[in-house]
Amino acid sequence: MGINDVRIPNEHPSMQIVNQFVAAYNSYDTNAMLALHTDDAIWNWIDPGKNFPQFGPEGMAVGTGKQEIRKLFDMDRGKYGFNGWILFSELQGNAVSTIELWQNDTTRAFGVPLVTKSLYRLRGNKIAEWTWVVSPETSTRLMAAVAKAGSEAKPT
Repeated sequence: MGINDVRIPNEHPSMQIVNQFVAAYNSYDTNAMLALHTDDAIWNWIDPGKNFPQFGPEGMAVGTGKQEIRKLFDMDRGKYGFNGWILFSELQGNAVSTIELWQNDTTRAFGVPLVTKSLYRLRGNKIAEWTWVVSPETSTRLMAAVAKAGSEAKPT
């Protein structure tokens, strides 16, 4: 049995919303991405391996409402932008739970993918909450690669 045998069918309405979101995220289409969210949507990014000061000691960033989500997206799409793929998905009530693989896009590649678990809570045909939890091991590897790239770029 392959991993795709346990995924929610792409034709399922909830999975269509999540797939549209990931496609909009990957294509940097902020307007299409935000159109898939409720006005009061919440993003929770939990990344225990991150050591950027703006994320706090637990590596968590929260955005509430479309304006804050736009700011988080713009920050993420900056120097360390990622593209994602859904490896596994399951549906429980109004929530889609996924395991995802995220890789730096080709213009900023560090060669260190992130494995994450996402929970998309849906209200109607829109995402009301996205909680993105990064595997601590993969996050730590990425941060080490970012630090190494930064130190190699400094003049000696």
